[in-house]
Amino acid sequence: MYDQTPRLVPVAGHNEETYDEGAEEQREKVRSFFDGDEGWQGKLYSARNDRFARAVARRRSYLLHMLASANEPRGGNALDIGCGSGSYMEELARLGFTVYGMDSSGEMVRCAKRTLGNRASVLCGDSESIPFKSGQFDVVLCVGVLGYLLEDATTLSEMHRVLKPDGLLIVNVENMMSFSNIDYVIRRRLRRDGAGFVGNRQGRTDPEATFTSPWVLQDPRRRFRYKLYNPWAFEVLMNRSGFTLVDSMTFGIEFRILRRFKLVPESWLLRWELIGESLMRRFRVPYFSYLGESYNALFQKQDEVSPVRSSGRPDHFRGGISGSLRHRTLAGDG
Repeated sequence: MYDQTPRLVPVAGHNEETYDEGAEEQREKVRSFFDGDEGWQGKLYSARNDRFARAVARRRSYLLHMLASANEPRGGNALDIGCGSGSYMEELARLGFTVYGMDSSGEMVRCAKRTLGNRASVLCGDSESIPFKSGQFDVVLCVGVLGYLLEDATTLSEMHRVLKPDGLLIVNVENMMSFSNIDYVIRRRLRRDGAGFVGNRQGRTDPEATFTSPWVLQDPRRRFRYKLYNPWAFEVLMNRSGFTLVDSMTFGIEFRILRRFKLVPESWLLRWELIGESLMRRFRVPYFSYLGESYNALFQKQDEVSPVRSSGRPDHFRGGISGSLRHRTLAGDG
């Protein structure tokens, strides 16, 4: 049977005492940001000429397509953790789910209630203490939430608890190994090795499983910690935490130099992005399938740990269920 205590994915360089001391300060900073951000409260979804807004829309489309492909017949209970203004809950309701949402931001909860009305039950809540009984949900969404947590263990355990047997979990995190970030990861690793780096004293976690985004820390509107993830290490973590990988993909290619110097029209870059995402989805090529900025995955609840190959994919990945940004993060499901 699987170990009921999931492995931690700590912020690199910080130990348990740091989590305890800073957890409430982190929560308050994140709540304050979303309480005051009009974009995530709804305006972001009506933007048409903003690359970030287009990426958020594609993220939703890809994730909901994963769910629709895997969940036959449709229906049952669905919980959106970090529901934001209710964008995903609207689509879940259209798919026939009985929908519940929770968010730590009071303003986000008010926006979601205005959007959904009586089509969903929405409440203020913390992902580390989900206010529902065990085994209640067929589907749980956790889109752009894990990156805001100083550690992931409690939230992963709580999501596993509230899912029904064989329930589905949809997750999105930002990819530290993306084409846009890999140069920073390499420089960081070289500096670490040159300084004789020693991992956290508990020795439980690969320090390269995540790193704290320096770009978010430097943003005067935020100043909170936000984690990016190594997708292969993340899949191993999820498998050890009682979840089987069913489907995964990355998307978003920044073309940083081309965009910065406006060497190519934006319409061309968007077309290249979409073509690249289609190819990454269709053909599984080591690294290149995971070079996008944002990582989407569908997992299924399990009671036993599956054997994991070096790629991080469970051996039965192919069968599945159905048988067949640097300065701006895709964070919070809004």
